[in-house]
Amino acid sequence: MDANAVALLNGEIQQLHAELEPTFFKTDASHAEVVAFFAAKLSAPGHGIQLAEIGGMPVGYVWFEVQDRPETPFQFARKRIYIHHLSVKRAARRTGVGSALLDAIQTAAMGAGITSIALDTWAANSHALRFFEAQGFTPFNLVLGKRLSD
Repeated sequence: MDANAVALLNGEIQQLHAELEPTFFKTDASHAEVVAFFAAKLSAPGHGIQLAEIGGMPVGYVWFEVQDRPETPFQFARKRIYIHHLSVKRAARRTGVGSALLDAIQTAAMGAGITSIALDTWAANSHALRFFEAQGFTPFNLVLGKRLSD
């Protein structure tokens, strides 16, 4: 996997996140830092990145993690795939790249006996919400926030 290619693809999604939530997301991360981040994730247990290409050119990626949670007094044991990022270059959107990336993750999950995939998206990202809903994702947990003034 080419961490540099993933870092380049990350630029568009990072910019969108910074526009949607400027108090959370940076707009000025150095390319070298982003490459190092993804290189570390590629070597971290349970993490994976699937790259999509068209004509040999990287156009999208999905960064995922296999999460294996033990049983507690409150919850049953569970194993799922959590999708941290799904990013497709603007020029390649609506061509099936995002669907193909999700299909690859779903196929891998089923092959490993994993029956659950989870992800989150920002409430203001209506395009992503519609895409994920069209892919069969439904809300199961809501995270609420409140900004406190000084």
